Amino acid sequence: MSKAALHMPEPIEHDLERFLVHDKRELVSILRRMATENVSVSVHWDEGAGLALTMLLAVNPDFEEMVFDCANDPDSNRRLLRADRLTLIAMVDGVKVQFSARHVEPTCWEGRPALRMRLPDLLLRLQRREYFRVPVPLLCQCAIEDEGKVRVLELRVADLSLGGVALASERNTLNLEVGSELENCRIGMGRLGTLHVNLLVRNVIESETRSGQKHVRLGCSFTNLSRASETLVARYIAQIERERRS
Repeated sequence: MSKAALHMPEPIEHDLERFLVHDKRELVSILRRMATENVSVSVHWDEGAGLALTMLLAVNPDFEEMVFDCANDPDSNRRLLRADRLTLIAMVDGVKVQFSARHVEPTCWEGRPALRMRLPDLLLRLQRREYFRVPVPLLCQCAIEDEGKVRVLELRVADLSLGGVALASERNTLNLEVGSELENCRIGMGRLGTLHVNLLVRNVIESETRSGQKHVRLGCSFTNLSRASETLVARYIAQIERERRS
């Protein structure tokens, strides 16, 4: 399981609602553990375009605030201070923790610059290991209608979970956006069989390398996944994890 996959934001959908923590005492306890154990926290903004690493320094429930260390890059600090919404992600004892924050302010903590944020109303704690995303060496065949014609495309599967897949392409020539549906997709899983599934695009992240090469990543959820297909995905993920441990 790659560090990059673990630290990508999860769209909060109906299948993840049972992993939400609303109780304030439990929420504060989780955050304090992050601070005590000096857990690395990735901060995302601008729909994943911005990213910085930080650590939670203190939790003050009486003042409804958290204090974070500044990012190493001054430009990242300026950008996240201007961001309307931040998504923060950490791994605590192998469990993925995610929450959102707004209204970041500069402050001081023990004599050094820091960032202050309001306590979140809720956080996502993914305890079910099958919901973690794992990078996989797979291709996904999708039939896409373009200008009245149907094209069959092969897209690289960047990672896979029981809830969906991330598809990667060198450039966004697909004209896909959030809410687009991909029907009759096929993902070959070796000797285990072929996954036949429909996908719903949940997020689109475009990036560009220093050389100017454009890439696009499509975060997709499975729609109407059958019990047999769910079992196939779970078996494949288990197989990949066994191979990596051996």
